[in-house]
Amino acid sequence: MKKFLIKMIFVLLLLLVFPGSLFIFNSYVDTFNIFHWRNIRFTDAEPNKNFIKTKYVISNPKKFNAFVLGSSRSGMLLPDCLPKTLNGKELHWYNLAYSEGVPAENLETIKALLNGKVDVSFVIVSFDCLMMHLNNEAHKTQLLRLSYPQYKKNPLGFYKNYFINIPAKTIASQVLHYKPENHMISTEIFYKYGVNSADMGLSTELDDERYKPSIFEYTMTDSWKSLKEICDFCKEKGIKIVLFTSPVYESNYRYAAAHGYLDMLGKIGRQCEFYNFSGLNKISTDRKYYFEASHYRPVVGLMLEKMIFSDDEAEKERTRREVALSEEYKELFGIKVTPENVDSVVEKLKKQFREFDK
Repeated sequence: MKKFLIKMIFVLLLLLVFPGSLFIFNSYVDTFNIFHWRNIRFTDAEPNKNFIKTKYVISNPKKFNAFVLGSSRSGMLLPDCLPKTLNGKELHWYNLAYSEGVPAENLETIKALLNGKVDVSFVIVSFDCLMMHLNNEAHKTQLLRLSYPQYKKNPLGFYKNYFINIPAKTIASQVLHYKPENHMISTEIFYKYGVNSADMGLSTELDDERYKPSIFEYTMTDSWKSLKEICDFCKEKGIKIVLFTSPVYESNYRYAAAHGYLDMLGKIGRQCEFYNFSGLNKISTDRKYYFEASHYRPVVGLMLEKMIFSDDEAEKERTRREVALSEEYKELFGIKVTPENVDSVVEKLKKQFREFDK
């Protein structure tokens, strides 16, 4: 009997100690940087930027008052040519972009910032053909994308997901050998503005595989309606908002244009104003401006900022002429789409697509 009790106690201790040790190890390696949001580590695993960035801003409510939102493509917008002031108020920008960010989640983020006593004076929101087919409900079970509002609603349930996540050996090894001094610049940029790279170069490794289209079953979601909700909410709260389309590489654009993307732009334009960078031009058809078929490089982001925010109309016209594949379609790059001109813009995009269809 005594030996049996000793064995039972030993088993119980193992059951208690082993899970505890596993939880400690998992939270230390912290694949998605949930437990290290104040000082993230850059490994081969992408951090959960949806949670980390929102948590960071709300924990520093006086630090920023202007925000870039959207998918990871918005992460290519650097602060260089963003507005410096709004109605005499100095603007302090932070880039809240994260992987597959969708409009419904962007609206949740804006509301979370306001609830966290953050001054939200100006927001820029991008959208594109890849983002608009995504269902944000799927993100609620993805460790890479669990949101700050989910954390606020159920902190224990939120953290439980990460406590029981066993990291890959490669990530564990990178963390165990991590040297912060080797990542000082990336860390500084991330907490100053929200990105971890300011590479203004062009692509030189142009492997065909990287530029093939991302093939989706294009059952278009109602995400476009969420853009209208964002616009209405910002207007109600007195927040300046700018929407624009991210220019994906031509392979993705062509696939999307053939599966309803241009009609979706029509739906958006009848509800909200936005700046259009979708289409076929010397940017979207040149691989050197893209990391791969989805993400343009920061040098393009700088061009987009100038087209939206610069007062130099002559420079904008020069850019349109330099970018256009033909004079007829030069106005499509950076045109402000409104309910009044949306139908003509969409028709011209469709005509361009037919004319330059491969």
